[in-house]
Parts: sequence; C-alpha cells; structure tokens
Amino acid sequence: MTNITFKKQDMTNFCFDTISINGRKQSAMRITSIKKVGSGKWVGKASGYDFTIFGGRDAGGASNEWFVQWTLDGEHDFIKYDSAKAAINHIELS
Repeated sequence: MTNITFKKQDMTNFCFDTISINGRKQSAMRITSIKKVGSGKWVGKASGYDFTIFGGRDAGGASNEWFVQWTLDGEHDFIKYDSAKAAINHIELS
C-alpha cells in the first residue's frame, strides 16, 4: 500500500515543506497540499492548480500503473507513470 503525505514547514527538514512517499521525504517545490481521498487516490494543489494522483493496487490496477490528472493552462492533462514517485516528480518539475 502506498502512502503519500505532505508536511508544511517540516522542522526536521529545516522548515521546508516536504512530501513523504512511503516514508521517503523530498522537498515540495510546487505542491502546497495533498491528501488521500480514497483507495489509491490523492488530491492536492500545486502552483494554484488542482491535481489528482491515482493508481497502484489500492486503486484496482497493477503496482506500476499510476496516473496524474490536472488542469494546467486551461487544458485537461492525463499522464501515466510507473510509480507514485514519478507522478509526484511530474507535478514538481512541470
């Protein structure tokens, strides 16, 4: 089961916002919120845009089937990734 969490001003990481994916932390550059809303589904905001990440076995798919869905510049974007980390990195680096 995948676990994705967001922590604002994480004291253990020099007060930077952090995202934890299965216990591994990384700095949050664009993502300002993320929360789990169902089995294998998370919603959040990045740079003012709403996004959805869903996939993995909890969502009824394979462990390497992850999707990012968000509205960016007025267009609906839907992209497949092999991991939750790759999905997060897409949002952080887009």
